[in-house]
Amino acid sequence: WASEVADAPPPLPADRPRSAGTARTGARVDFALSGTVSDGILAAAQRAATTAYAGWLAVAWAALAEHGGRDDVLLGTFTAGRDRPGSTDVVGYLLNVLPVRLRDAGDGSHAARTRAAGAATRAQLAHAAYPGELITERRRVPGTHPLLDAVFVFDNLGEATREIQGARVTTADLDKGTARYDLTLAVYPGPDGAQGWLEYDTELYEEGTARRIVERFTALAEQAAEEAARAEPGKGGPA
Repeated sequence: WASEVADAPPPLPADRPRSAGTARTGARVDFALSGTVSDGILAAAQRAATTAYAGWLAVAWAALAEHGGRDDVLLGTFTAGRDRPGSTDVVGYLLNVLPVRLRDAGDGSHAARTRAAGAATRAQLAHAAYPGELITERRRVPGTHPLLDAVFVFDNLGEATREIQGARVTTADLDKGTARYDLTLAVYPGPDGAQGWLEYDTELYEEGTARRIVERFTALAEQAAEEAARAEPGKGGPA
């Protein structure tokens, strides 16, 4: 992880200066995207021989690159931490933070970003069990996380109501009014489209700034779906 954050880009711009003693009070901006957009991003990911996660990560990368003014973005995501024998039956919180350095956007298309996001993710998963927080090389910027500038969360939950060992359960996503990181972008694809939110540290960002990032994210997701549709055989794109 030290090599991933070496010569890291400057932190993403904020509305107010960072300080090491931030209280991390947070707020959210919600968004929703149609099934057509969600299906288009999945189709583009499949054409790139990667996952829907990489496709949505590519959209998040594009939006944050616009916000920061450079394609070199240091994102963080989470792994389940249950890749060892027997760990699937362990009760507890085993998530590990995984830094993903996204730098080369190729020609800037969604397809190029998706391929790059997929390759970066596969490379980092090989080391996902090693706690990145143990690295000794850290950016000398007060108030910043050593491994990331923003967090991307992706969870394909499927149906809202499920049955687990005979019990009917419903997943509830609650806004706790806090922000663990400067920015956290969450995407939850479902059968009728994708929903999500951008959580932001209110000591760093104004609501208007968060809304602009979300507006660009949703617009870029729609553009990505349109690009994927044009690339389908018989629709004017390459076979």
